[in-house]
Amino acid sequence: MKKLTIVIPVYNAEAYIKRCLDSVVENEAFVEELILIDDGSSDNGAEICKAYAQKYSYIKYFYQQNSGPSAARNKGLSLASGEYIMFLDSDDYIEDLSEVHRVLGQYNSDYYIFPNLEKINRENSPKTNIKEDKYKVSQSQEIIRLLIKEEKINSPCSKVYKRKIIKEHNISFNSQYNMAEDLLFNMEYLNCCDNFVVNCTPFYYYCFVNSESLTQRYIENKYDMLMAVNQRLKEIFGNLSVDDMYDFLVYKNTFSSIKDFSHSGCKLSLREKLLKIKKYKKQTSKKIITNCGLKMLVWSLIFCIFPRGMIYLFTKIGG
Repeated sequence: MKKLTIVIPVYNAEAYIKRCLDSVVENEAFVEELILIDDGSSDNGAEICKAYAQKYSYIKYFYQQNSGPSAARNKGLSLASGEYIMFLDSDDYIEDLSEVHRVLGQYNSDYYIFPNLEKINRENSPKTNIKEDKYKVSQSQEIIRLLIKEEKINSPCSKVYKRKIIKEHNISFNSQYNMAEDLLFNMEYLNCCDNFVVNCTPFYYYCFVNSESLTQRYIENKYDMLMAVNQRLKEIFGNLSVDDMYDFLVYKNTFSSIKDFSHSGCKLSLREKLLKIKKYKKQTSKKIITNCGLKMLVWSLIFCIFPRGMIYLFTKIGG
């Protein structure tokens, strides 16, 4: 049996951590160790975690002062002893890991990607059409492009990593960023792999229940942070021969940043919003993206051709 470590960062998760932990306990036949990193919780979630650690010998609880999810995951990586590592968020849960175990046993691979997450309290994104197979990284540019375009490689959850590769290449989550750091971690890891496996069986349930999550809030410096990550990704995309994905990400992140101007938490005036769009247009190389779907084609056309007011109106009404 493959040796699997699951790492869970925990922060003020009292409302849902028990469901998360129970889902792992139900799969304990496939789990060598479960590492809980308490990132400075102030609620009763810490006591729940400690109780599980006392009851089950393979569950290990560790505390650190609040440093963010990247630091918590990195702490988990430093403590893990399993041959393979998987991440689970405290507000999510998993179901039967038998298919994961089958895939680990059938394929001798560097990276296992399970792209089809089930989303709770939100409409599921379309399932990927990538067939189950083992792919050589150097020969699978189109598969890698699909994983990026479909946002199936963004999250570290529903992936299985080899601890040996992480340690040998000193791969970690960059705590300098609190957006897109997961994608950066995954691409840095993929860049160190010879091959990867894709299996489309969903087993991971991604829950939108935490109103304090960064994905639920307006982030004032979102654009600048995403562009900084994109610059770090640019070299990796070149190494993987998927350079065109850099332009795709720049446009996607720009669109997302402008769309967020309509968020209730955004206090910018209309003039301030338009000035930011002007800055974005000045900093972006104008290209029409034709190979990433109709929405990206329309968005890139509008961004290249229309003035900033029309761009803002499009993202506000039609985006």
